[in-house]
Amino acid sequence: MAFSDRQSALQTFLPAPPILRPGETCWRKERAHRAGVLIDAEAYFRALRSAIIAARRSIIILAWELHTRVDLLPGDDPDDGWPKTLEALLRMVVKRRPELQVHVLLWDFSVIYAFERELVPTLRLPWKAHPRIQMMTDNAHPPGGSQHQKIVVIDDCLAFCGGLDVTSGRWDTNLHIADDPRRTTPDGRAYGPFHDVQMMVDGPAARALATIARERWIRAGGSPIPPVSRPEPCWPDHVRADFREVDIGIARTDPPFAARPAVREVEALYLAALAAARRHVYVENQYFTSATIGRAIEDSLQAEEGPEIVMVLPCRNTGWLEETTMGVGRSRLLRRLRRADRYGRFAVFNCELPGVALDEVKIHSKLMVIDDRLIRIGSSNLSNRSMGLDTECDLAIEADGRPEIANGILRVRDRLLAEHLDCEPEDVAAAVASSGSLIQAIRMLGVRPRRLGPFHDMVPELLDRLAPSTEVIDPDQPITAEKLAYRLLATEQDDPCRKGFRKDAERTHRGGWRRLFPSILLVAGIAGLAAAWTFTPLREIADIGSLLDWAETWRDSALAPVYVVLAFVAGGLIAFPVTLLISLTGALFPPFWGFLYALAGVLMSSILLFLMGSALGRRPLQRLGGRWLKRVSERLAQRGVLSVVIVRTVPVAPFSVVNFAAGAMHIRLRDFVLGTVLGMAPGTFALTVLGGQVAEVLQDPTPATIGGLAGAAILVTALAIGADRWLSQRRSG
Repeated sequence: MAFSDRQSALQTFLPAPPILRPGETCWRKERAHRAGVLIDAEAYFRALRSAIIAARRSIIILAWELHTRVDLLPGDDPDDGWPKTLEALLRMVVKRRPELQVHVLLWDFSVIYAFERELVPTLRLPWKAHPRIQMMTDNAHPPGGSQHQKIVVIDDCLAFCGGLDVTSGRWDTNLHIADDPRRTTPDGRAYGPFHDVQMMVDGPAARALATIARERWIRAGGSPIPPVSRPEPCWPDHVRADFREVDIGIARTDPPFAARPAVREVEALYLAALAAARRHVYVENQYFTSATIGRAIEDSLQAEEGPEIVMVLPCRNTGWLEETTMGVGRSRLLRRLRRADRYGRFAVFNCELPGVALDEVKIHSKLMVIDDRLIRIGSSNLSNRSMGLDTECDLAIEADGRPEIANGILRVRDRLLAEHLDCEPEDVAAAVASSGSLIQAIRMLGVRPRRLGPFHDMVPELLDRLAPSTEVIDPDQPITAEKLAYRLLATEQDDPCRKGFRKDAERTHRGGWRRLFPSILLVAGIAGLAAAWTFTPLREIADIGSLLDWAETWRDSALAPVYVVLAFVAGGLIAFPVTLLISLTGALFPPFWGFLYALAGVLMSSILLFLMGSALGRRPLQRLGGRWLKRVSERLAQRGVLSVVIVRTVPVAPFSVVNFAAGAMHIRLRDFVLGTVLGMAPGTFALTVLGGQVAEVLQDPTPATIGGLAGAAILVTALAIGADRWLSQRRSG
């Protein structure tokens, strides 16, 4: 499209209200003197390394995942005297800069990711040894949620935000060459092509991201980080700015936690952007399961006039767990949207690369481009959890009537498509201009081996039939005990979701409610106790150190196994955190026996609460719990073992509450026990075997204990890989 054509198209949008509205679709709008889009990790890691080397006062890193030994310049041997790995680079820069402070905040991840991440990076001695490198894990989020922001701030003058963590398995070039020897993890394992996008901003926009990072650090339990007074410009010389003197909209997801209200700006911005689209919507995303985004796209496709919507998605998610949850949810949503696409305006593509299997190509970016009007890049996936459960941060630029910004947005979009189509950005612009269609332009240019091909859904039909509903495996808000207790006791006026059960409620007479009252109190009590261990001073009792001191008194008793099982049963009744009990058992006993004792305790506690829930029955819970609980119960009852496994693996509610609710929903006891064993055994094994070895290292860091820790890690990893391959074979069969 020629400059004049783009300018005239832009004029048609001027009367429309802005998409970026502070307090609604974004937190704030802050000026960036320069903003750049870094496509793929080669560009991001190189720019980040330059920024770290230039740092003088402060480096703050917020990460979902991080690897201390990641190579920032694979295949390069720079002659600047600075290391290439993140760990060595940070140690050298703080050594040379006496005023520099480094703060690294890493999500305190779920045990289900233990085999995909570096083992306990906070225990690595080079990090712990330097007083000006502080690393902390972040668990200040609701159960089932995560700290998913990927933000790096340098001296409050430069900030990076997007989908890329500084970790293994991310680095790749724009070419995405098959079998690129530089694409290996720090442990020497090769991985497939990986595509992602990061944005870099300076000026007031960078200082605003520094504010988010500092607040997150304090929430996680850290001491306040002083701001940098009078930050100086620090843009890397080798990076070209895509935008100058532009306002950056900052949108967040922040789930309700510890009396803080929910923030859902990410979701609001997605919806506002889709509503404002007129010609083309271009999306790259790792996931696509969001119910609200799906409904907005469905409405757009059913309208007689509306924009083309083009999505680039990975054909397969990483690992069997993601494939059986997020992959199934995406498959269902895409089927619905294809049925709604009456006018042929919806197209989904895979990246096809010569010599690379489709399922080896990872699309990890979180990007949306709306016409020549708005571009957004951040950490949020098009998933339910990114809308309300995980902590997210996205950056957005709106043209706001400025032709140079509108052209900059289109240039970034064309660069991305040119990378996927093995052509030049000018070729993409010309094809779109000649055809008037983004979909047709992609098909016209898709003649080379490296291209965008039609999306291939690799989710087997059997798995689709077995998996629970998407809202169970990908919730959009915290499913905490506190919320469940509210659902159980709320009136119809308090909870609109309960209106679906109005007729049942009208048929219940007052005497029936009096008979149900003890059961209601029992359910509410369990849910309330689960919340109390998280939100009240009771959490101070749930401390591994004090529990170890208490347990030492009976560890050597012949009845110790009985005591362990009784502790799990009692803990289940009072909704005590089960992961803490498992960790305690691993610290007290040898790995094998600790695993058996803990698994036996988990099973006995689960079965007791299951039987209590079964005695209560399904109808009272459905009557009181709302439509959400009714749908959960139906899925659990229909799917049996697999549903229990998924609910155990993906923590949608506290352990005790799941046990009680499963019994009330009349799942077969056999399915419940088998699903509990399959779902809990891997995490229980990891916490007892690996946790026990970590405890020994902390207490007595000798070569023997460190070797034992390494051996345990190798054993657990081997078992995880074997299980993953077995499940993959079962799935493909």
